[in-house]
Amino acid sequence: MSQETGPNRLTAVLDQYRDPIYDKEGNLLFEGNTDTDLLRLDPKGENQNFVRVSDFYIESGNYVRLKNIQMGYTIPLSLSQKAGIERLRIYLGAKNLLTLTKYSSFDPELSTSNMLEQGLDKSAVYPQSRILLAGINLSF
Repeated sequence: MSQETGPNRLTAVLDQYRDPIYDKEGNLLFEGNTDTDLLRLDPKGENQNFVRVSDFYIESGNYVRLKNIQMGYTIPLSLSQKAGIERLRIYLGAKNLLTLTKYSSFDPELSTSNMLEQGLDKSAVYPQSRILLAGINLSF
């Protein structure tokens, strides 16, 4: 997770550690957020919280995914032959329809071809697309 400044951030940064801010007279200007287990936001990366090896970043990647489903109906021969059709089938299908997980990133199904990066989520991979299908199979 990069801490470079920019407009796009995960909502997790809203609860990150922040020091209270006082003016020169000692008056509290900003309460901060010291009651959190998230690391301090450091846009320059001087604290190196996001490059150190730590078990802080380990989370469960358990998930259940409905990867493929298809449902179809073949019109009875007695009806389809009246229209000059030997076989008529109508179907609906979906791919990646549902994923149940508590994993905080895009996709718990990590994949990489680099053996040294197996199981590492670099948050640079888009989630798998959901695809909805509808079709008709005709045979004359």
